[in-house]
Amino acid sequence: DSNLGLERPAVRADVQEPMGVVLSERRSHLEARSNDHIRLEVAKLVQRKRRTPVEQHGKTEPRIAESGNFPSWSPDGSSLVFTGGGEDEKKIFRVPAAGGEVREIPLRQPEGRPRSRFLLHPTISPDGKVILLQEDRDRVVTAPSSGGEIQLVCRGRRPIWAPDGRSVVYSSAEPGKNLSLWRIPFDATKGRDDGRAEPVTVGRGVDTQATISRNGSEIAFTAFEQTFNLETLPLDAESGRVTGGVMALTAGRNDIDRSMFSPDGRSVVYANHRRIWRLDPGQAAYALTNDPAFQDGQPRWSPDGRAIAFERAPAGDRTVTEIWVMAADGANPRKLIEKARAASA
Repeated sequence: DSNLGLERPAVRADVQEPMGVVLSERRSHLEARSNDHIRLEVAKLVQRKRRTPVEQHGKTEPRIAESGNFPSWSPDGSSLVFTGGGEDEKKIFRVPAAGGEVREIPLRQPEGRPRSRFLLHPTISPDGKVILLQEDRDRVVTAPSSGGEIQLVCRGRRPIWAPDGRSVVYSSAEPGKNLSLWRIPFDATKGRDDGRAEPVTVGRGVDTQATISRNGSEIAFTAFEQTFNLETLPLDAESGRVTGGVMALTAGRNDIDRSMFSPDGRSVVYANHRRIWRLDPGQAAYALTNDPAFQDGQPRWSPDGRAIAFERAPAGDRTVTEIWVMAADGANPRKLIEKARAASA
């Protein structure tokens, strides 16, 4: 990307797609090298929770702060910022790199928005004026580095600054983006995003934990691939013994969750990539729900097999969950209960 000063990372094409029942495969690798890991090793000092200095390699390492997570250097190296606070009330703090008084960076929500439960991965902009962080599950936000009101930048996770501070790279949590890496322009004078986001990586799985080399020529990140598929295994219910071999019901890059046989044992309903799917004997699986405004899960057959209950939430927001019911073929979906969750079987 010419605006970011990055060459587009190569995408591995040698990964074989696994098949299996609720099969999980995880693969991680770095696409390019970066010298930033040296700084990260030093920053780990702030995560130590010991009350006495630590002896390592013949040297005594000073304790900089207690009960801190996600440390990050200020641009001039004089201080670190990190996350601290209680379990349900995280705050952002700053501490001198040589140790000393820990000060809170006071952040406040816009009027009408509830308090954040989690504040993660804080970093200071290259000009030292803005703090960038992840709020709760999937909100990328900024605020003045001295403290102030939080502003939403985009839906995403693990944001980082480009070396020139003119853009932010993050894993996009927007529907359909699959947590791939994206870049959004940032205007330091306005203290907020300044344009449309553009993809950095496309068409694979989850790309996260990005770091950019100091000259902006390389980006390193973790590529995370996980696949869940369905299989059947013949079983004698009385003896509990397996009577045959495994047969695959689905294959490919699926994320199948919460499957359930129909009452007659012929069909299977399941959640896959935030949609409800149905699989009938001798037929290809087909989607029962496909509204991009929602994310659906937790399908459950009714006892007579004529209806399916499921959990529905707005796309990108799991805080508002409703129970819906539809016909077994996906027809006539209707909301049944607001602000609830389906019971797990």
